[in-house]
Amino acid sequence: MARSPRLPSPTINMSAIVLLHALVASSPLLRLRGGAASNMPKGIDVSIVQGNVEAIQSALSQGKLDGEMVNKEGNTAMHIACQHGAVGVLDYLLSEGVGAIDAQRSSDGGTPLMYASQNGHAECVERLLKAGANVDLAQTEGSAAVHYACRHGHAKCLELLLAAKADANVMRTVDGISPLMVASFNGETSCAEVLLKRGKNVNVAQRSSNDLAALDYAC
Repeated sequence: MARSPRLPSPTINMSAIVLLHALVASSPLLRLRGGAASNMPKGIDVSIVQGNVEAIQSALSQGKLDGEMVNKEGNTAMHIACQHGAVGVLDYLLSEGVGAIDAQRSSDGGTPLMYASQNGHAECVERLLKAGANVDLAQTEGSAAVHYACRHGHAKCLELLLAAKADANVMRTVDGISPLMVASFNGETSCAEVLLKRGKNVNVAQRSSNDLAALDYAC
């Protein structure tokens, strides 16, 4: 017989709640950030953000850009395209094989798929998955793309990730937080609904390192 989810104690532990908020507020789940010594020519990242495919083609043909160059935030051309939803640039990079699809930033291990999921760029998520991106790859704190989609309320991105067989129960290595806990804590009901309806065998009773379940995070 399946075990019923444990309900939170009616006694409110305020110190635990304060600690919980502090942990989540300082978590890398909030937003991917980084820093690195840039070797990307000035203005290239701007061209990517603007979706200027011709400028990127020119930079590549002239040897001014390659798939491993990074800007001051440690992002490759593919990271930048996915961060800003530059679908045309991403299409070109993928078609030409420019850069590793699962490239991880040196500062935090963030990938293009995580950036696309974090910022709600479903078209980029779809293209990356079709090109073979690792849907369950985690960054240095253990967050996967599903965590970022849930943290920022991007249900469409989450649906695409789950359709690609992303692990709906994956727990961050640093604190044992699952995607459902992230969605619950941040009030992202659309993502919580997607997880419960689309995710296979979502464990609602799963508990974090602080012995808290999704229901605790929602309260």
